[in-house]
Amino acid sequence: MAPRLLTATTLCLAAACAQVTGVDGYSVSETLDAPSRQEVAGFLGGGACGQCVLQKCSSELDACQSDRSACAEPAACMHRCSQTAWGGTDPACVFTKCRGAVSLEERLTALSACSRRECAEPCEVGKSYGCVGHYDWPPAPSDGFDFGVSIEIWNDTWDPSGPHLVGATVAFCNDTSGGLPAPIVECPDSPLGLPGITDAAGSVTLHVPLPFPGVGVGSTPPFHVYVGGTSSSPTQRYPTLPVRSWWNAPLRPWADTHQMTILPHGHPTNGTTRVLCGSVLDCHGSRALAAEGLELKTNIPYPDSAGAVPVVYWHADGIIDSVATDSTGNFCVYFGNTDNTTPDPSGVFALDFTGASTNEPWHLNVAVPSEGHVGLLVFPQSASQR
Repeated sequence: MAPRLLTATTLCLAAACAQVTGVDGYSVSETLDAPSRQEVAGFLGGGACGQCVLQKCSSELDACQSDRSACAEPAACMHRCSQTAWGGTDPACVFTKCRGAVSLEERLTALSACSRRECAEPCEVGKSYGCVGHYDWPPAPSDGFDFGVSIEIWNDTWDPSGPHLVGATVAFCNDTSGGLPAPIVECPDSPLGLPGITDAAGSVTLHVPLPFPGVGVGSTPPFHVYVGGTSSSPTQRYPTLPVRSWWNAPLRPWADTHQMTILPHGHPTNGTTRVLCGSVLDCHGSRALAAEGLELKTNIPYPDSAGAVPVVYWHADGIIDSVATDSTGNFCVYFGNTDNTTPDPSGVFALDFTGASTNEPWHLNVAVPSEGHVGLLVFPQSASQR
């Protein structure tokens, strides 16, 4: 199972939010009537998809409806986000409006798994790209906003339910200053707001002040999330390296806390390698229904293969080309080792994602620092990215 340096991201569409019926101002805690069974079953869209979920996932629907706040309301909100002018789900709406949809509570995860297993074709599971070029982010709140981050360290049994990462420095870093690739030992000179320290639960809330110098009202500069390295302790067997995480969308308030899992450095399974790990989502906006069958090409050289260009494929599950992936669509690429006597690659490298369902490549540039790991969360291209 691939390590989850990144997990969830959230968006709301600029043009798209105005096109989503019954979502503007919608919060899952504000609905008066419990969601209907049809609304919950339509969490990936109505029509043939919703009918398939109704017929094939009855027990999972029962379980979801039994917990209104944790499953039924988030599922119904996802259904509302699928009522768009182009007829597909708006992933930005899901991430900014549907509290509980991103954190993947157990019952919603089970419903998603059944839909993937039984209704993959009518629901376009992992292959929904109709939103590409049709949605966008809304403006950021003019007076700034809070953003929650929760971080776990992969535990000694390689079980993702491991201990919280306590005492780590976390910050949003302004990528327009500091000259990428900047040293990973500290944030660039101009963080977006003050850094925070994770508490005993591995959580921290960061405040993003707006307007931010150098950008327009309702905007934020290019950014990444910085998580400082930590030392071993009585409650943490292994240290962690610093991590920089990027996603291809502007910084906006999310409905759920952003969840991350950090690799333990020196663990027998991971050793001392450095990796770029991440997830690619389709338009459903769910990690449980992540993109399938895409191809990643990058010019990040392997330090032990004379500059060979790695080509990585990933799907919903299985192991392909020695790159482990799991049902969340995560992937990891090895690019360095802290035991190397020669420097690992650093700089700005290209990532291109292609696949039969994407119509055209998605191109990203990502800065790889000379130390630590890199995380990446990739969303379908928005209208402003094309």
